[in-house]
Amino acid sequence: MAKQTAAATFVAERISFKHSQMLADAVRNKNLAKAKNLLNEVLAEKKTIDGKVLPRATTAFLTLLKSAEANAKS
Repeated sequence: MAKQTAAATFVAERISFKHSQMLADAVRNKNLAKAKNLLNEVLAEKKTIDGKVLPRATTAFLTLLKSAEANAKS
């Protein structure tokens, strides 16, 4: 089964650079389902990233992953 890849970016998103790096490190090299599951658990406050919840950055990353998923399908 071939891997599908897609790219997505956000510009002028009002989130901390430090928070975005922490989230990017947490989801890097994970497949889409695992990354979305991790972010949903962080948003529901079941898991933390370095002891933090980061709701605004997590919401932005979930939107970014949904966009990347749509780009991969088209």
